[in-house]
Amino acid sequence: MNRIRIKKICLECGCPFEVHAYRKNTAKFCSIVCMNKNMKGKHYSPETEFHKGKVPYNYKGIHLSSCGRFILSLNGKTQYAYRYIIERLIGRKLTSNEHVHHKDNNKQNDELINFLITFNGGHRKLHYKAYDYLVEKDLINDYMKWFEKKYGKLWKTIFDLIEGG
Repeated sequence: MNRIRIKKICLECGCPFEVHAYRKNTAKFCSIVCMNKNMKGKHYSPETEFHKGKVPYNYKGIHLSSCGRFILSLNGKTQYAYRYIIERLIGRKLTSNEHVHHKDNNKQNDELINFLITFNGGHRKLHYKAYDYLVEKDLINDYMKWFEKKYGKLWKTIFDLIEGG
C-alpha cells in the first residue's frame, strides 16, 4: 500500500524532503539535527526556561519519585516526606536503624495512623507475603497482636515516640 507523500523544503538547511500527507502542516525540518539547530537559543518565555542550579518557577518543593514515594526538597537537600513528617513530630532525626513502615503498604498514604517506626530486623519481617495477605483481608490488627507475642514489639507507633515511649 503506497501512502501519499508530500514534498517540503527544510526551514533550516533548505533541502527538499518528503513526509506523509498527515504531516503536511506540521513538518518543517528534514531532520532532528536541523530542528535542533533552528531551536537553539529560542524559548517560549523566561519563566519556563530552566537554568542550572535554579528552581523552576512552578516547582512546589515536593514530587513523586519513580518508586512511588513523595520526596521533599528543603534547603537544597532531598528527603522522603514521611521521614520529614515523623522527625518533625518527634522532635529529632530518626536513627539509621529506625525505619518507617506504611501499615497498609501504600507508600503514598502519609497519614500518621498509617506509620510504624520499625528497626532493621522488624521491618524485613513485616514485609513477608503473609503480611500483604492480611492487609488485603483487613486482618492486620490481629496479625500485629500475634506478631508482638511471638517476636516481641519490634516497632513503635508515631504516638509512642511523641509520648517519649
